[in-house]
Amino acid sequence: MHRGKFSYPENFLQWLWREQLFSTETLRTVDGRSLKIFGPGVQNSTDGPDFLNASIQIGSLRMYGSIELHNRANHWYAHQHQKDANYNNVILHVVMEPNSGTTVNQKGDSVPTLNLSSYILPEFHSLFEEYNGIKTLPCAEGVSFISEQAFLDQIEKVHQEYFQKKVDDFFSFYNPELVPSEAWKEALVISLFDGLGITHNRQQMQQAGMYFLEHRKKKTGAIKGTWKLAEIEKLENAITWNLKGVRKNNHPKKRISEGIAISNLLLENSLEKYLSEQSTSIWQHAIVESGNSYSARYRILFATVYLPALFTLGSLFGAKHLSVAALQQWDTFSAPVPKSLLKEFTSLGKKTNQFIAGKLGAVHQLKAYCKPLRCHQCEVLKKAILS
Repeated sequence: MHRGKFSYPENFLQWLWREQLFSTETLRTVDGRSLKIFGPGVQNSTDGPDFLNASIQIGSLRMYGSIELHNRANHWYAHQHQKDANYNNVILHVVMEPNSGTTVNQKGDSVPTLNLSSYILPEFHSLFEEYNGIKTLPCAEGVSFISEQAFLDQIEKVHQEYFQKKVDDFFSFYNPELVPSEAWKEALVISLFDGLGITHNRQQMQQAGMYFLEHRKKKTGAIKGTWKLAEIEKLENAITWNLKGVRKNNHPKKRISEGIAISNLLLENSLEKYLSEQSTSIWQHAIVESGNSYSARYRILFATVYLPALFTLGSLFGAKHLSVAALQQWDTFSAPVPKSLLKEFTSLGKKTNQFIAGKLGAVHQLKAYCKPLRCHQCEVLKKAILS
């Protein structure tokens, strides 16, 4: 029986309940009554209990209603459920601690409680203990039943997922009220500024990009790329920047100047040229012609900004060949990802580290899955369960 404290997010606990990833044969409530689960219910995405329309039997009594889950039993009271009539239909309170106390609803009725930690599969306990005991990834060491192939499958999955996210990000900058060609070009500029704002000033740089586009339409000096230092400083002073920890090469004044110069060159190209076979060379040409070196940052932005933009352009104008080519380039692109960003993966095997070395999806894996502990949505844990 596991007596340790459960430290995973409650959405992980909800996943365990939804998929019934625990021993269900000999369940008992904390007061000793037998418990059978006929249906875990439907997960609730709005206010109220976590699962609705569940079906269980406690002792000889068949019950239909809602299920509420917490890491700690006292969270029921911390969240004020005992004062909320929406929780009067809860037929079972599921927690992850043995000393759970009494749960009472708004009507004053006692709610049966299940200590799920007593029935969790051993594989999960190993994972929990691994997470609590080390500072690297929860599954990085010691979980020997996970094959290296599981990591490769997951990275491939999130690599494609990350591309779709970047396409969605691009669409978020697309203004449907404009002519499609103009809307696409403006979205490209804002995406560039957004990329130049990583990691401290993304929203601020988006503002700067929109400001630039607005003034460019007014035929100011920006249209010829002749903004003076004073004009850039005016734009810089109009936005509240996060300058803590920002290095000199990443200072807003420098990034704004770069963004303006590159954007002017990108905007000069016709839509026909972007739709042609020359499209992939436009990005590097604009970077170099603007007086910037084609650094690791701009090579990464080629993949995270320009390829999603070309994919979107192909979708908007029925140029399937362009979308296919952009996706193929994404699949084969080797990004100059700093090793420091992927250091958490070093213990996962030589094959894995060689595979992820240039995969932007590996960075997405850390940010979207590993750091926020979305293990329950990861192929690695799924393979561990099935093994």
